[in-house]
Amino acid sequence: TPRHRSPLGEAPSANARWPAYLLLLLTRVVCLPTRRTPMSEEAAIDTTTPIAVASPLGRRLLAEATNSQYDILGQCVRPQRGRSSCALAAAALVCRSLGTVPADETAVLAAQRGPAPLLDTKRGVPLADLARLFENLGFRRVATTHVGGLGNAEASEARIVDAIRAALASRDRRVVLNFSLDTVGLGGRWGHHAVAAAYHAPSNRVCVLDAPTSLRPWAGPVWLDAGVLVRAMATHDYSSGVSRGFVVVGL
Repeated sequence: TPRHRSPLGEAPSANARWPAYLLLLLTRVVCLPTRRTPMSEEAAIDTTTPIAVASPLGRRLLAEATNSQYDILGQCVRPQRGRSSCALAAAALVCRSLGTVPADETAVLAAQRGPAPLLDTKRGVPLADLARLFENLGFRRVATTHVGGLGNAEASEARIVDAIRAALASRDRRVVLNFSLDTVGLGGRWGHHAVAAAYHAPSNRVCVLDAPTSLRPWAGPVWLDAGVLVRAMATHDYSSGVSRGFVVVGL
């Protein structure tokens, strides 16, 4: 049987093969499993991609979150009934989590008072109308923030994150976010209302209780990068002409 010959025309000796063996050994050592990277590094790989709470990474973020109401809010999530009733669904979720009525979208709409209907669910609900919705439901503390009017982007993000963290640290307050779905990568070129459930400081992500709908049956609770979320809340609502934002409510 012909022996393998080197490019120089001579068969390699046993000693000449040692460097190849050493290289293979070093490669195996270098490729051994290493300690898992800190969550802040792992989650920062792609900040524009939402992380499903149901995923292994999403569950790790939830376990490490220090500002969280997920234990209460997570078990109160229900599918959204109407295509454009995300505001009603968010309000109903807030009511269920606080043990108050009404606890579903139909009852929330029926509870609105006044000579004319407050909400037009066919065109969506601007942030100001969402605040009035909670006032009509009997919430005494309703604080509205339009993100587009806060000025410097970095300062805005810090202020918004601080406000969300403070609200999540309280067991009797809730945060409802109004943002552009397309900006955060959740699909759909329209605005959306969803309840914030937790904040993970190392990765700077907010847990948003996105509920499944007929148009978005795949939807579910996700982690969104806070910077991306702020930009999504700074977009303008088509019906009102003002920026979106968030509402902090309490009984």
